[in-house]
Amino acid sequence: MTTATFWQNQQSASHRQPCSPGLGQVGAYQVAGNPFLTGSIIDGAAANNGEISVTFPRVPKAFTIINRSSGSAAGGNELIVHLDTRANPDVVTYRHYITLGRLDSYGFDIRTKKVYLSSKAGDACEWEMHAELTSIKADEMYSLSGSGINSTD
Repeated sequence: MTTATFWQNQQSASHRQPCSPGLGQVGAYQVAGNPFLTGSIIDGAAANNGEISVTFPRVPKAFTIINRSSGSAAGGNELIVHLDTRANPDVVTYRHYITLGRLDSYGFDIRTKKVYLSSKAGDACEWEMHAELTSIKADEMYSLSGSGINSTD
C-alpha cells in the first residue's frame, strides 16, 4: 500500500458514522449493565390470575425475578413467569412458564422486550425484578413465539 492510499483510507475511515447498537452486535451485550428495577404485588384474584406484563425500555441482556411472597399456605404464593399472555391457553396447558415458590428467584439470560408474571393458583404474590439493559431499543426486538413459549410446534 502506498503512502497516499494509506492516508486516503484513514481519511475516509474518520468520516464514517458510528453504528447504532443492534440485536446482532456483540458489543451491545458486552457493555450492557444499565440498571432496571421494578416490582409490585399481584392480585391473584383478578382476571388471568392477576397477570401483569413488564415491558423493558431497552432490550435486556439478562434479568432476575424474585418472588418476595412469604405466605404460609403449602404451595401458595407461587409466581409464574412466562413470555406470552395467559390469554393464550397453550401457555398454561403446556406449562410454558417457570414457577417461583415463596422467596425463590430465577435469572433469565435471554433477550426479550416483554415478560409476563401471574399467580399460579390465585394467591397474592409480591415480586421484584432487576435487569441489565443494553442500549438496543426495545422496538428493534422481535416478538418471541414458538415451541416452549406459546405453542406446541
